[in-house]
Amino acid sequence: MLAHDLRAEAPGDVELVTRTSREVDVTNPDALSAVIAQVTPDVLINCAAYTDVDGAESHQERAFAINGDAPGLIAAALARQRRPDAAPDALLVHYGTDYVFDGSGSRPYREEDRCAPLGVYGASKLEGELKIAQEGRRYVILRTQWLYGLHGRSLPRTMWERATARLPTKVVNDQTGRPTYSVDLARATWRLLSVERRRGAASTQGAVPERIEAGETAGLVGPRYDAIRGNPRAASSQLGGRAGSVS
Repeated sequence: MLAHDLRAEAPGDVELVTRTSREVDVTNPDALSAVIAQVTPDVLINCAAYTDVDGAESHQERAFAINGDAPGLIAAALARQRRPDAAPDALLVHYGTDYVFDGSGSRPYREEDRCAPLGVYGASKLEGELKIAQEGRRYVILRTQWLYGLHGRSLPRTMWERATARLPTKVVNDQTGRPTYSVDLARATWRLLSVERRRGAASTQGAVPERIEAGETAGLVGPRYDAIRGNPRAASSQLGGRAGSVS
C-alpha cells in the first residue's frame, strides 16, 4: 500500500529503484549488503513490515525478525556502504507506529514520550527503532497510525467489502485514533526528503482533525457490526508531536 503510493508520488527528478520482499530478504544481512552495494542509494525508504497485529501474538519470531531485527540490519548495511569522497552517509527512512505507546496519556503522543507497548506487534516495532538508533548513522523514523489506502488491506477497506457483501462484522469499539491516508504519508515523506536531512524520530498523522473510534470507522461504511475485545492494545494513542515539520 505505502510502497505503491511512494512510487506514484515520487518527484520526477528522483531516480527510484525498488525491490520487493520476494527479491530481497530483509532478514538476511548478506542479501541486504548485496543489494545496497549494487544500488548505492543516497536514501533508503524501508516499507517492509509485519503488520498483522493480532497474528504477531502467535507468530512472535516472525514479527520480531521483520519488525525488530531487519531495520537494524538495514541500518548497519547502510553504515557499511562505501560512499564517494565527501558524500554524506545514506539516509534511512523508516516507518514506526503508535503501538509503541500504551495509550495511558491524556494528550496526543510526542516523539520523546516514554514508549510502553502492550503487545508483541508494538514491542517488535519498538525494537526496530532502537536497533536503528544503535546501528544507523543517518535516519528518520516516522511514526504513524491507522494507515489506509486504495492498495492493500486496511480497516476501512475491510469494512467496506463486508458491508457491500451484507456480512455482519465484529470490530473493537474501545479504540480512538487518527487515520492516515497512505497517499498523504507518501507525500509527506517526499516533502521531508526535499527540505531536510535530519537524525531522530518524528510523528506524522492523518489529515483527520478529530479523533475517531474504530467502531465509528465501521459505522461509516455499514451499520451491521458488533463490538468485540481484541488483543491488548492502546485505547487511545493519537500521535501529536511536531507533525508540522514534515508537512
